Amino acid sequence: MSVLSAGEGDETISLQQELVERRVGMELWNVFLLAALGFLLAEMVVARRWKPEAASATA
Repeated sequence: MSVLSAGEGDETISLQQELVERRVGMELWNVFLLAALGFLLAEMVVARRWKPEAASATA
């Protein structure tokens, strides 16, 4: 864009980054990946420590 080249040095780069971030948005895949790994770890801890109750044989 010719508008982006009108600035000087760092202003041009920061303006371009701002426009790209506003157009595309913030990437969230890394947040969801960390959340999934955290839930996986929590599930492993619960599965390791949890002992199922003995089923009663009353019928």
